[in-house]
Amino acid sequence: MNIDANLVAALAAVAAALVAVVAVIVQIRLALFTAGIDNLWRLSDQWDGPPMTAKRAIVATSLLMNVEPDEIVDVLGFFELLGYLVRKRGVDSEAAWSFFSDQAIPYWLASQMSITKDRQTDKTYWVDFEWLFDLMIGIELRKRGMTRQQILPSSAALQDFLHEEERLGPGVHGHGPRAWRRRGQPP
Repeated sequence: MNIDANLVAALAAVAAALVAVVAVIVQIRLALFTAGIDNLWRLSDQWDGPPMTAKRAIVATSLLMNVEPDEIVDVLGFFELLGYLVRKRGVDSEAAWSFFSDQAIPYWLASQMSITKDRQTDKTYWVDFEWLFDLMIGIELRKRGMTRQQILPSSAALQDFLHEEERLGPGVHGHGPRAWRRRGQPP
């Protein structure tokens, strides 16, 4: 059997090129994952930072009184940005769900008066937040094995959520299971 040295060298070069391509793909995926985690932590810091917690408290108090405060734009805008980043894959969808679904779902539902009013001016307002809400409901359905009606907070649970939000202050963070999940609903 006669082995051609040029063929062996060519096959070795192809194998080396394939290994290099795989290494580049792995590095790109790691870089994207790291960037996504960094985005998530920045969003978490923004959400729980003093300026936003103060706005969240104002918005919650106003929503409880059926009043639309100027600060609602900042709260809805936060979720609009999060929805955009998830849709564009700058943040992993399950990571966003894990960090923010306990706030996004009730804020979407509690803010319908403002969302509807804004959409009368421009139907494109809050489309990424709506997309995020639908995505989070889908993840909830899949992970919890419950019906949509079981997942959505009741009116009383929304009120509990807003009362929690209105009590926010420095050093109070909004992550983890919220009262609206615990109130009369399975874990």
